[in-house]
Amino acid sequence: MKKTVLIMFTLALFALATSPLMAHGKTIVINLKGKTQGFLRDVPAPDGGQINDAICFEVPLFDVPTGLNVGVGLDCLSDVVDDGDGGVTLTDTTIFDFKENGTLVSHGRVSIRPLQDTESAPASTHITGSIPLPGTKNVITSAGSKRFEGRTGAVRLSGAVNMSEFTGAAGSPIDFNCLFVIELDGGNAGDFESLGDLEDSSDEESGDLEPNS
Repeated sequence: MKKTVLIMFTLALFALATSPLMAHGKTIVINLKGKTQGFLRDVPAPDGGQINDAICFEVPLFDVPTGLNVGVGLDCLSDVVDDGDGGVTLTDTTIFDFKENGTLVSHGRVSIRPLQDTESAPASTHITGSIPLPGTKNVITSAGSKRFEGRTGAVRLSGAVNMSEFTGAAGSPIDFNCLFVIELDGGNAGDFESLGDLEDSSDEESGDLEPNS
């Protein structure tokens, strides 16, 4: 099972290195990593409405090429379906808050499966992944801002999480170590090779990602 996780990460990194979008600065690879407690929050929906009371986790974002902390991610879970084999499928709405550079939001179904070989990956209990179908755009264009305003594109996810303390309710924690590959289509937001030219935001306070009152 450890090999499965490593293969998922390796394939995602290989896609970055070989993607023709990289030459035009339209591919970003982000590591959402950290342990945090969930809280309830309304999040954007693809139809322009909102999803009420999703369970959200505010987690630091790291630019993979440079290792810099470049913002905060809000990973929000809703519409959870028990698959009956120890795993679940759910709707994952992820808000990538890149501070002064703007916000990007993705939305899609995600599979979460338990790790069978926990001795080889003691820090994680489950693997998680989501790969959009070819031609599918799961970036919520209307929710983008600043450098991401009007952008379309697709976001893939592969990662590992520790859910040993998660009860399924707000207030309980999940430990995330997830890799997101963001492939943007053309737009007017201004391209960039990676997020490595951004200021390290590890000491900044998050002012926008607040729980529902």
